[in-house]
Amino acid sequence: MTINQELFDGQNLPVSYDLVCRLDGKVPVFVFSASKAAISQSSTLVHLIDDFRETFEGIGEFQNSEEGLGFGGCFRPSLPSLPLEGFSTWEASLPARIIGKKGTNWIEAYRLSCSLALLTGGFLFVETKPNKMGLQQLAVPVLVCRMGVFALEITLSPTVRQWIAARRQETEGMAIKMMVACFDRMWPDFLSQDRSFRLHSFRVFDNGRGTGLVMDVPGNATGIYVDGFGLNDGPGWELDSHNVDNPVQQLSLLAGLTSVLRLVRESQLK
Repeated sequence: MTINQELFDGQNLPVSYDLVCRLDGKVPVFVFSASKAAISQSSTLVHLIDDFRETFEGIGEFQNSEEGLGFGGCFRPSLPSLPLEGFSTWEASLPARIIGKKGTNWIEAYRLSCSLALLTGGFLFVETKPNKMGLQQLAVPVLVCRMGVFALEITLSPTVRQWIAARRQETEGMAIKMMVACFDRMWPDFLSQDRSFRLHSFRVFDNGRGTGLVMDVPGNATGIYVDGFGLNDGPGWELDSHNVDNPVQQLSLLAGLTSVLRLVRESQLK
């Protein structure tokens, strides 16, 4: 059984890694914390590394050193965010102006999306020992990175589901703020005109019955969601994506949700 299925079923699952997002000024930053031993396993996924490098030419070598982690070393060492023995912390700033007036340059966005896909994917079958603080896994994201398809599936723990249900307003406010910041960073011209109108494309809401979760960003009904059939299948939530076609959309949705995960984890560490 994979870690995401165990999480959805509500099993006791010690944290193996955290992926959260925070704002550094106006810049969204992904923060990845995991055991050093488990991170090393990602480097063994040679077939995935080769596939990503062949598909997205120019993303660079996959690094796992003291200086850098991920393709092109896009993650850099950071101050610890999980106070657990044997864990290290890395951070990567969202790339700037991927889509600009003079055209697009997707390399840095491809590099970050593929790094996140590989790093989180390497933990799907990892068994983690309990930690002294009793911290549990909050979520398991699965990123698909192919030309024209940047799907996103996320399993949320029962703890996160309950936290969101009890704090809808805080959840919606933080997620929308982060998704807008991502578009301002990667595609600044999108919101430079008709900003007040285009801001309506960023939405976080329930299914109208006080349950579920839907997050939308600009696109053709582009977002992630818990559908009505998945609400009562287990203690956790499984979110699927719809029409997520490029890294700007994928990273914005992931940043929005993981900014909420940061709030959940911080509430546990107080």
